Amino acid sequence: MSSNKRALENDDPINVTTSVCSNVNEDIIIENQNKKRVRLEDSSLNVSDYYIENGLRKVYPYIYTYNSYCKGRWVGSKLSELFEKEFRPVGEEVINMRCKNGLLKVNGGLVDANYTLKDNDFITNQIHRHEFPVLAAPIPIIHMDENFLVIDKPPSLPVHPCGKYRLNSITSLLEKENNITDLHVVHRLDRLTSGIMIFARNKTKAQKLHEQMRQREMHKEYVCRVSGEFPEGTIECEQPIETISHKIGICIVSSKGKSCKTTFKRINYNGVSSTVLCYPITGRMHQIRVHLQYLGHPIVNDSFYNSLAFGPNKGKGGEYGKSIEQLVLDIEEEHNRSRYVKLDCDSIKPTSDSNLENVKNDLAIKALHHYTSQPTWDEIQKRYEFDATKITQQDDCEDCRVKTCDPTPSEQFIYLHAYRYKGLDWSFETQLPIWAKETWNEN
Repeated sequence: MSSNKRALENDDPINVTTSVCSNVNEDIIIENQNKKRVRLEDSSLNVSDYYIENGLRKVYPYIYTYNSYCKGRWVGSKLSELFEKEFRPVGEEVINMRCKNGLLKVNGGLVDANYTLKDNDFITNQIHRHEFPVLAAPIPIIHMDENFLVIDKPPSLPVHPCGKYRLNSITSLLEKENNITDLHVVHRLDRLTSGIMIFARNKTKAQKLHEQMRQREMHKEYVCRVSGEFPEGTIECEQPIETISHKIGICIVSSKGKSCKTTFKRINYNGVSSTVLCYPITGRMHQIRVHLQYLGHPIVNDSFYNSLAFGPNKGKGGEYGKSIEQLVLDIEEEHNRSRYVKLDCDSIKPTSDSNLENVKNDLAIKALHHYTSQPTWDEIQKRYEFDATKITQQDDCEDCRVKTCDPTPSEQFIYLHAYRYKGLDWSFETQLPIWAKETWNEN
């Protein structure tokens, strides 16, 4: 059994949270001061370790307990319905078996699949955890002092533990490899997005940075490569955004959504695609990606928002040609097909498809060169050599029974990069990605 990427993550805009990577039984839900919270057992991240294979950082499977307080949208749902809607569906029989064996509990007690969730219920779910692999790239540190830690986040890693990523997250890596702890997460980047990532190193600085964000005094600048010829001049998009699937984290432009605004400026066009600067005024989930889709210029290699699952025009103008319910089903089906199951990897593909995939991967390797050419790259490869004795198996673990294949380089990133962040008295930026240059040709 496993959880999806949003399983224990609040997808609403955060204030400023402190990373808690040292907790095996971690509660990464933002604290509600009006609720009584259970004190969670502290443990280290040494429950497992990394190994490098095929240019990917992998984690040896390990025993892990998910902890979560009942979210508002879960109240009134049966335990079986919760897994059906929010996590990977496993069926009542499996849930009842796990409850009977004490692996799945509510408020520390035994329940069954028909248990109805109540406000403030505390859910624990012990699993044999298998993490998804990520790019085996070091984390470049741009700046570090008593107030700031600023990194150039490699793509493919989430900022903090969520779903199928825990040790393979930025905060966990910083703790395990750099002994950097107690970081305050100031903002988020999508897993496949690269670039500037700012952490505060003390509560006072975190509060100041958060206030700058609330007062719109923090200037954010991203760069992306989008399909087609993006219009010249300044383009503003103020369409509200709604999350339509918490299971996989998909958003659309919707009148029911939260207000947001992004400004765009084209900087070059190579005849096929455009490099665009993006200035998000607000910080909704997937805001830049959704607004670009709405404008009819989705990010070139964004497999979610540059997809025919959104209709023949890929969601341009908020037109999908189907109901929202059907849209969710189609997107989830496409998402499930993209899972790294070995059956799909071993299937014979037409030569034309194989050639196209090779071209995509060659381009991806060039695009990722900035991260894979870091001086410590070879050191990481040697440090984490594979040790077969560290592989564990469990009879009741679904992931142990399923053979998987590695994600390809082209699946490890999208053409979206946090280029520059500026505050009242500070400014940090990264190199401009090679794919943002006018000479870049994805064909």
